[in-house]
Amino acid sequence: MTVTTTRAAAHEPAEQPKDEIGASEFIRKYPSYDGRGIIVGVFDTGVDPGAPGLQTTSDGKPKMIDLVDCTGSGDVDTSKETELEADGTLKGLSGRSLTVPAEWPDRAAGTKYRLGLKRAFELYPRPLVARVKAERRRRHDETQRAVAEEERRKAALGPLPTAEGEAGRKGAELAASVSALDACDKAYEDGGPVYDVLTYKDESGVWRVCVDTSERGALGEAALLAPFRVEGKYGTLDAADAASGAETLCNFAVEVAADGARTTLCVDAGSHGTHVAGIIGAHFPDAPELNGIAPGCQIVGFKIGDTRLDGMETGTALVRALGAAIERGVHIINLSFGEYAKVDDIGRFTAAANLAVHKHGLLFVTSAGNNGPALSTGGAPGTSSCCIAVGAYCSSAMMGPQYSLRAKLADIQYTWSSRGPTYDGHLNVSVSAPGGAIAPVPNWTLQGRQLMNGTSMASPNACGGITLLLSALAARGERWSPASIRRAIETTALRTPNATGSAVEVWALGRGLLQVGAALSWLEEHGGHAHCDVRFELSATTHGCSTAAGTGARGVYLREPQHSSASEVGVDVFVRPRLHEEAPNAQRVSLDVGVTLQPSAPWLSCAPFLALTHGGKGFNLKVSPGQLPPGAHYAEVAGHDSSSPRRGPLFSLPVTVCRPHANLAAPHAPCHVAFERVAFSPGHIERRFVVPPRGATWATLTLRARGAPRSREPAGSVVYMYSLTQLLPQKHIGQSSETRRVTMGVPDEAQGAGAPATEYVSTVACVGGVTLEVAVAQWWMSLGETELDVRLDFFGLSPSVEQLTLDGRTLFSSLELHSFRRTSVEPEGSLKTLRRACRPLQAKLVPPAAPCGDVGIGDAGVGGKTPIYDYLLSYKFALKEACEGVTVRFPSLSAQLYESGYEAQLWALFDAHKRLLRWGDYYVDKTKLKAGEYEVRLQLRHDSPAHLEKLKDLPMVVDLQIAPVALSFHWSRASALDDPAAGPKPPLRRLLEPHTRVALHVASPAAPAIAEPGDTLLGSATFAKLSSEGVGAGKRPGGWPVTLFVPPAAKKEEPPKSASKDKEDETAPHRMEAALRALKISQLVNLSPKCKCKPPKEPAAAGEAAPLPHEAAAVRYEALLAELRAECAAAAAPPDAPPEVPPLLPLL
Repeated sequence: MTVTTTRAAAHEPAEQPKDEIGASEFIRKYPSYDGRGIIVGVFDTGVDPGAPGLQTTSDGKPKMIDLVDCTGSGDVDTSKETELEADGTLKGLSGRSLTVPAEWPDRAAGTKYRLGLKRAFELYPRPLVARVKAERRRRHDETQRAVAEEERRKAALGPLPTAEGEAGRKGAELAASVSALDACDKAYEDGGPVYDVLTYKDESGVWRVCVDTSERGALGEAALLAPFRVEGKYGTLDAADAASGAETLCNFAVEVAADGARTTLCVDAGSHGTHVAGIIGAHFPDAPELNGIAPGCQIVGFKIGDTRLDGMETGTALVRALGAAIERGVHIINLSFGEYAKVDDIGRFTAAANLAVHKHGLLFVTSAGNNGPALSTGGAPGTSSCCIAVGAYCSSAMMGPQYSLRAKLADIQYTWSSRGPTYDGHLNVSVSAPGGAIAPVPNWTLQGRQLMNGTSMASPNACGGITLLLSALAARGERWSPASIRRAIETTALRTPNATGSAVEVWALGRGLLQVGAALSWLEEHGGHAHCDVRFELSATTHGCSTAAGTGARGVYLREPQHSSASEVGVDVFVRPRLHEEAPNAQRVSLDVGVTLQPSAPWLSCAPFLALTHGGKGFNLKVSPGQLPPGAHYAEVAGHDSSSPRRGPLFSLPVTVCRPHANLAAPHAPCHVAFERVAFSPGHIERRFVVPPRGATWATLTLRARGAPRSREPAGSVVYMYSLTQLLPQKHIGQSSETRRVTMGVPDEAQGAGAPATEYVSTVACVGGVTLEVAVAQWWMSLGETELDVRLDFFGLSPSVEQLTLDGRTLFSSLELHSFRRTSVEPEGSLKTLRRACRPLQAKLVPPAAPCGDVGIGDAGVGGKTPIYDYLLSYKFALKEACEGVTVRFPSLSAQLYESGYEAQLWALFDAHKRLLRWGDYYVDKTKLKAGEYEVRLQLRHDSPAHLEKLKDLPMVVDLQIAPVALSFHWSRASALDDPAAGPKPPLRRLLEPHTRVALHVASPAAPAIAEPGDTLLGSATFAKLSSEGVGAGKRPGGWPVTLFVPPAAKKEEPPKSASKDKEDETAPHRMEAALRALKISQLVNLSPKCKCKPPKEPAAAGEAAPLPHEAAAVRYEALLAELRAECAAAAAPPDAPPEVPPLLPLL
């Protein structure tokens, strides 16, 4: 459904900012260069084709030309084939009778209808699921309440259940009806609508899809759709007779693959993608001030945010989207997604992106990240060299219309905008653009436009600006390359000072604020230069520099004290020109350029000239950090073509040096540092670099705020943002930093100069000897001038092992504790997680499905020549009891997305009845499971079957949350062994003097009953006593990891082995005889001499006395007893015969 907007009062142009990058002036000057002729790919959560502003371009063409679901979340299995019944109906997989309208196009000869089934809640984005569930529950309650009230009325007026006869039976039935209704209401669970899906190929060869949104089989009321790129039509997941106010307004498009066996329903997973598309190219004919940057462009929406994962991007979707974009002739893509990466510029997706950019000419624009204000906080893939990463800028003009600020502030870089450099010194941020907009959102949100901000909004703003450049070049018939476009926008970007400091902060702003007009002028003047399309790769080697990865770095990053405090540091730099791989070799031979090397600061020195050919050339750079004051410093070495320096640099080598304000690792240095009365204003950032003492393991940060003297704006309540970051090997910045936003009350002048400052205290983990950046900022829109006192106190109690491993086969394990300052020690810890490993039961290699038509969804790889295979692994595990927190992990692959060597790590969890419970991917969280058996199916993807088959035995671990198992700590071995001679156990609490080493013993606890041999128990331990000096001060946050290996179970005594089969056969006759004797004995009990006997049938002979009854019984008893004794005496049992049960002799 398309929603039309009505024109209201004029809007402010800054709601959709364009002036900052010169886009408005550019379109006024070149009206036809507004994006026409350019196709933009939006890699995001999907795009709603019915959203306002996304119907047509400025020249009347369709705005959306294709919608592609690259995630697989909208896939429907339509492999089931069927024929039409004589009455024009067929039976759907839901069991409904589906009526096929006679006016539908006929089927192609020799084909059948294909059937599928899809739950609506598997398609809806999460906010829509919540809204629909609430509406359906409301309607259910209304109906249920009416029925329940009627039954209660009948029960109240009817007979009592205790009445006799028919009345009592009727009363009981009414009471049971009320109870059943109450039980149904408590057990209410909404599975949502379930749609039948019908797919077939018509006689013209076009695939057709119908989703039964009526849920009654009335297909004539639903839309019959072709793939969106064929007819440009979409449907809405609403019944034609949906009640007013209950419509979802959720639009969808379709795609068909595998000769109809797979149908895809493309529904956006969130509002983010539509908002991004609106910034790039929305077109409002009646309200041009709301237009996007390039209203004339056309857009292809690539859904890479998986609905099953709440909109999270996946490797499968990202690589698929790159291939599908090239298949569809996309010129430029925007990806407003990103995650932390442990290693930059590496991984399967990065390799695919490099191929798409450098071979196929795709321009790749992406967001820098929202993790500022600290340095080195950029996210992948923006940290990759092939991407144009964009920082977020806020102009003064934007602050009123978008944020309704009562005071006008200076232009500013948003506080949260991520900063460079990368770990290996790459600048990271290429350019900046406005990072906020009020832009279109999907119809299902029930609003036409919405304010969003972030580098997710800055990236499409820059993407739209670059689209204007491409539109101008395309209209003129001029060619371009990613290298020439990047050089143009970076060379001409506006370096503007802003409120983050008196000078330009290059790590945040990049090369500057994008300027579209200036970039076009540069291309007009220099676009035809011989080296314009050549890119230059730089490799810097700073030996022993951990942040620069030693060798192969893309820049110079001197952050640690051994380099930043040195008088001089030498760096070897190698420059290698790169041409397109299909360029003729004659161009490689002819590439010979004289390069003038120009350092931008006096603390850099190098040779003035570099003779550069295709083979590359190196030079040596000398960095002199000793000349610099404490703080962060940026400079670069620019390489200009000596024959034409006005073109700007061919390449630039970024150099960042972070000089410490306090090196507490130096001999005799204190354990604390303080910075007093640091002045702040909106958006202002202060950075302090501190080297913690060696041995420090945690720090306490104390902030004390007060109003600045003679402040122009009373502060009142002020928002600050602080980041404490260290760069550690193989850890991304999110694992070695803490960033928080805090609100503090600030005393004003009316309270007097002696008014107490407000205080905030927090404790963070740290590593001694590694530079810690303390970045504190006043939130960009928090008004008022303030002052802060910033104090850091370092503490430390270091164990001799980073991870304590307890062996369940031993009674205890030992370690040493070392204090670097006077510390109170009181160890404590527990084990809270049980980890169980599983091996796959089955591994299966699956080739990609063939597309239906000339383009697919990227399963043929980037360029369409490298098919991508699926590798499916199946695991099983069982739970003996219910568990509140179950986590599935693949340790070799988890927590890796952009740096991963595989495209997919998607897994599904099923119960014993094959019911799908949940989906998961790279990032793990907990699931509540009942006792029972479960199956996990893992999907991996790669274009090399051999690479996939290496993982046929890939372990999976299942983490179970268990009741804490307390750890027992001891200061002596005797105490750990519970030796009575050791006397009473000494108290755990101790006071360690500086530089003291002490032994600590940890007893191996008994594993819980749920644990099995081979399992692992995980937990943590803290050693320092909790301090009560301030809020948050005390133990090292998180503690030290502890692992316990569950030993094999105690061996139970086995019963003696039975005799061999042959010997058992030999004793069979004896056992039969023994059984017969036992039977006789049991019967002999009934023949007691005292039992009464019947009189004899014949009278006694004359002269003889008749025997008494008990005498006759005794005679018979004695005779049988004598017979059994004789049998027992004669019985000879074989040697291996079992004893007779019951034994004979006691009974006899």
